[in-house]
Order: sequence, then C-alpha cells, then structure tokens
Amino acid sequence: MQELFLRLLSQSQPLLEASLHGMVYTSLRHLLNDYYRRRAHQTDYEQQLLYAEPSAPVSADMRVAVRDINEAVEHGLLRVADNCRTLYRLHIYDGMKTAEIAELTGQSYKSVEYSLGLARREVRRSLRRTI
Repeated sequence: MQELFLRLLSQSQPLLEASLHGMVYTSLRHLLNDYYRRRAHQTDYEQQLLYAEPSAPVSADMRVAVRDINEAVEHGLLRVADNCRTLYRLHIYDGMKTAEIAELTGQSYKSVEYSLGLARREVRRSLRRTI
C-alpha cells in the first residue's frame, strides 16, 4: 500500500476524483505483476544455483572466506551452552527444522526455538566482530 501511495503521489498528472479509481486499480495491478514476476525470477535463480554443476573451480580467496566465516560461527557457538550448540549445528549443518529437532531430542518446540535463538544471537555477534 505504501508503494502504491508513493507511486500515485509521484504521478506527473494531477489526481482527479473521477480518474482516481482507475489510476489506483492500474497502479496496483502493475505493482502486483512486478512482485510476482520478480518472485518467479528469484525462484528460478535459486533452482539454478541448487541444481547447477559448478562451472569454475573455487578460488583460494573463496575458500579462505568460507573458512573464516566457519571459524567465526564456531567461535560464537563456544559462548553458548552445549545443548544450544548441538541444536544449532543440527539446524544449520544438517538442515533440520525446529519441529524435527524437537522430536529428535525429546524437548518441547518452544525450548528448541529458544535455544536456537540464543545460539543465533551469539553467532551474529561473533560475525559482526569478525566482519
């Protein structure tokens, strides 16, 4: 709605009561089309990245950057309890969802969610210090 309002205000032609309904409808239709077109391209791009074969060898700079980020993540995880660390690794490295982790460990969903939040907070702090 904010985008529509800004688009209407930036029109070069004056807003008349008789034409306002049509301008709102047309502008909103264009905004929705743009949104779904952009979303479709993003989904296509993500699929290409997911299933594409790597065409170029990974550079040494990229390997160093990935190693540094992994070290920062692990350094941040050292600041939380063992339980939080284990749950975060299950979530990030094994790709498990919160409900799956709760079922696997026998903890409540909210407890797992809270522990993941603590771990994320510490990892973010560690990454901010590193980067």
